[in-house]
Amino acid sequence: CAEWAGGLTVFFKGSQEECVRAAVGIVGKSGSGALSQSEMQDYLGPFLKAVTPEGTSGLRPILLQKAADRIWKDIGLDSSDSVSAEELTRWSKAGNNIMDILIETI
Repeated sequence: CAEWAGGLTVFFKGSQEECVRAAVGIVGKSGSGALSQSEMQDYLGPFLKAVTPEGTSGLRPILLQKAADRIWKDIGLDSSDSVSAEELTRWSKAGNNIMDILIETI
C-alpha cells in the first residue's frame, strides 16, 4: 500500500500538495490526514528501497527511523506529534527533499 501511495506523488497529475495529501491519506491509518512517526517510516519505505541495494534490507528499519527523526526535527515536531500533508508540503517547498534526507542518512 505504501509503495503504491508513494507512486501517486510521481505519476499522477495534481499539485504537489494534492499528491502528498493523497499519499498521506492512504498511508495514514487514523484517517486524520496526518502521519505518526511510524506511519512516516511506511511513507518513506518505498523511497528508501529505491536508493538502497537489495542486500541492505536489514539496515532499512534503522535508516527509516533516522530519516523520520530528521524530518520531525526539521519540521519542529516531537515524537508524539503527527505531521499533516500540509506541513510536509511546506517542509518540501522550503527546499527540503525526502530523497536528499535519505541519501544523507545512508
